[in-house]
Amino acid sequence: MPIRYEVKAYPKAVLDAASKPETYNQPEFIPWVWYDTQTIASNQGQLSFFATTNNDPTITNIQIANTFSADQYFRPFCVTADFLIGATAQGSSGAAQIVDDLLAIQNTWRGIFYLRISAKDYAQVPLHAIHASGGIYVSALLGNVNSGILNYGMNWMPDGGYWLNGAIVFAPLMNFQTFLQGTGTVTLNASRLTRISFHGSLSRRVL
Repeated sequence: MPIRYEVKAYPKAVLDAASKPETYNQPEFIPWVWYDTQTIASNQGQLSFFATTNNDPTITNIQIANTFSADQYFRPFCVTADFLIGATAQGSSGAAQIVDDLLAIQNTWRGIFYLRISAKDYAQVPLHAIHASGGIYVSALLGNVNSGILNYGMNWMPDGGYWLNGAIVFAPLMNFQTFLQGTGTVTLNASRLTRISFHGSLSRRVL
């Protein structure tokens, strides 16, 4: 994802106040990414994200299902979606399946991303519009690599994802739902691990 940051001069007093909060209830602000990983399977209906916690930090870092703790505000600036799929070699039985499945998810399943806060929709976006956060891009790879040409696909390119521009604020303990909704009828060669991420600014107490 493109790196964006502000270049701006601040008075020393402002910098000191930001780096050394004076009281426990004066919040600090840091860049943060909340992410959750779920599996899209054949004939998938609605698939919820951030609805369960997990001790495995490679799956999710959400701390409370569908909400944030009492001391946290979060302002998302973009949403990204990544398909966590390994490559296959041309000579293997799964060679053509990756791109086939990703096309099926986006074009046959016709996945729609929803963000719902307190029973009100704040996003209803085709999955096509939510691009990858990053990853490896290979337009063509020739030669004898793992007995053939590697096959790989992703929802390129990492251009900042679906841009929210900080228009939404997640307040502490406010309930939200994030899910993908498709047709409910799609045949995949394999279930595909999918990660949704919110990139933004997290406000949390100092102590």
